[in-house]
Amino acid sequence: MSWKIYRVVPPDFVLNKPQTFQFSIDPESINENNLFLVSPKEESVTDSLTANEQKGTFISLIELAEDSGKTPLNFLRKSIRLKRVVFVRLKGQGRLTIFDEINAETKEATLKEVDLKDQLWELPESELEQMLLEQPTEEIKNDGSQLSSENQSINKTKTEHIAADEDNGELKKSSIKDFENIKITGKRKPHTAFAAYAKTEMKMERDDAWKELKDLAQESKGQTEVKMPGWGKTYLRRVRLKSETEILFSHEPFDFDKAENLPNWVKRFTRGQFDSSWTDYK
Repeated sequence: MSWKIYRVVPPDFVLNKPQTFQFSIDPESINENNLFLVSPKEESVTDSLTANEQKGTFISLIELAEDSGKTPLNFLRKSIRLKRVVFVRLKGQGRLTIFDEINAETKEATLKEVDLKDQLWELPESELEQMLLEQPTEEIKNDGSQLSSENQSINKTKTEHIAADEDNGELKKSSIKDFENIKITGKRKPHTAFAAYAKTEMKMERDDAWKELKDLAQESKGQTEVKMPGWGKTYLRRVRLKSETEILFSHEPFDFDKAENLPNWVKRFTRGQFDSSWTDYK
């Protein structure tokens, strides 16, 4: 499993003086071995401690998951839903920008490189929400190079499908079942991934593709796990009062059919958003 991290919580002095300091990091891929949480028995007293003072209470995600009998991914998602603080170990570089005011209209900026590996960094809510929603990428090594399992799955399924057509001496219309195990990398929302794959690989019309999504949502009803081509395993449900135009999704089973007051692990996409993704993908 791996995720791409784009930001961390800046140091306190940056947060306290945003007009003087700005902080950013180079995007970096991490996996479950790089994640840490504060020990539950100590968590109630850590709010007043600095990150350095808390180092003695950090426990790796792997260890916590093993102790609880859960997979690291399930333990992480539950921790995010419970609003627990998650820390990450990074290896790359960050940049601190320092603004010095020359006069009322002019500021001079100084850039300083920050070595991120010197400490653990707290992940902001925006990063945790993406980790809760998106499918983590699984990577394997092949002849010394890393290839994503999604790309291997695409190649394997496409080859099998073409061979079957050639054996019959004709081209056949593909069923959605032929593509349900295929994922598109780099897409952070299910409707975006499905639109890209349905358009480019399944050669579907837009209205037919949206109907397939509705059918999958009707099959799932938020309780049955389904496989969405381009995305992978998920739970879907049509919004009760807008069943033709809105669909709810989550990586966990859920029992909601309204678009309002949803828990943070259940999200929604609309026909309009799907159409935009379809149009944007060339």
